[in-house]
Amino acid sequence: MNQILKKVVASYLVFAMTIQLVLVNGAHADEIKNPASPVLHEKISPLAVGFGNLLVPGLGATLQDEPLTGLTEAALEIGSFYGGTSMGRESRFKIDGSIDIPESGSVGRAATARVLQQFGLKYHFYNTFYHYQQAAIADEESERERNNPQPLYRGTWKDVITAPFQWDNLKSNWTWPIVLGVSAYLIYDYSQSSVTLRRSGLSGGDQTVYGASELIAIPVGSSFGEDPLFRGFIEREARGYTGSLWLAVLAETIPFALLHEDHVTSFLVGSYFGIEADALRGDLGPMMAAHFWINVVIGALDFFQMRRAIGKEAPLNPPVVIQFQLPIF
Repeated sequence: MNQILKKVVASYLVFAMTIQLVLVNGAHADEIKNPASPVLHEKISPLAVGFGNLLVPGLGATLQDEPLTGLTEAALEIGSFYGGTSMGRESRFKIDGSIDIPESGSVGRAATARVLQQFGLKYHFYNTFYHYQQAAIADEESERERNNPQPLYRGTWKDVITAPFQWDNLKSNWTWPIVLGVSAYLIYDYSQSSVTLRRSGLSGGDQTVYGASELIAIPVGSSFGEDPLFRGFIEREARGYTGSLWLAVLAETIPFALLHEDHVTSFLVGSYFGIEADALRGDLGPMMAAHFWINVVIGALDFFQMRRAIGKEAPLNPPVVIQFQLPIF
């Protein structure tokens, strides 16, 4: 991020935290005056809860009479993300954060920063879906909820975490064909590519932290945070308001693709997952499994490339290219 953008974001976060603190203080004051009454309005639309939390971390919980939970969530999300931001060099913001892995020297600090950003972002994504989900359940007798063509995903955080390992999800025809097909393409592309030799080696600790970032943090973040937010919340709300599957798929796929490095591939994958959410009547389990394992393959190939770049053996051993610059006189 450039300095101007950092100042804008910092000001916004101060504003967001101020809102949280004001609501918390107001909630306590209201409880003292009338302990038997709910702190905030009973009926707030799921859409307002979801987008409120997406824009202001923790606001979803606060709007549902849990202001201290909201403040805790905001502190964890903002603290971990910007704790990571302070530890490494940044580039363009993407769905996995903004930290660059340096081309020379140690990568342990940058990889740790990436993990922290992952936690902050994807925890925020999941909390946005969760508070939307709870608001939709509370409003389930309304005409709008009953008539939404996409049923609400009602899985708990445990269901979301274990979804990539559930056999029913893995054997789904929506899961294994895309995982095998995308993996075959990625492995072929990797085998045909070359790797630039790094100007310095990496310690065992560097390799471990980098591997954990690529093989654990990013895959878990993709299934735990991205699918509930984009398909479970944004697509479902767009479907409920427009009644159109294609408009709903575009509503979740466009931001999903823009936040990824490869816009075209991400657009195709996001569209596939959006159609899948409709075909499976809102069940996000199979897509979480597919998303997780595709990112595991990507992470493994990135890790193998890193090992080749420091002169180590790795599966398929793509050729190493040495780059150097002639001095200019």
